[in-house]
Amino acid sequence: MTLKQFLKPDWRKIVVFVVLFIAIFLIGYYKYLTSDSWTFGIPFEFSSGYGPCPYPNVIECNKNNFIFLVLDIIIWYILSCLIAWIHDKTKSKKK
Repeated sequence: MTLKQFLKPDWRKIVVFVVLFIAIFLIGYYKYLTSDSWTFGIPFEFSSGYGPCPYPNVIECNKNNFIFLVLDIIIWYILSCLIAWIHDKTKSKKK
């Protein structure tokens, strides 16, 4: 299998990616509900802030990093490709 085939999107990889990304978002949301400060993103924190901001449009209340968001998306997509590849390998061994 080449790298191009490994990274080529299909429905399984996209579904696994979406499930992983939503799970990470829910973990960040839970941290937001249970603390004064919050972060979104694993392994890189692409969004962070503190408390309920009294002024929603004030920049000081939260900080976003677009580059870390892109890196998180890349990492979780590669992980979903790896999960699909492992599933294919274990499925072919059972036959």
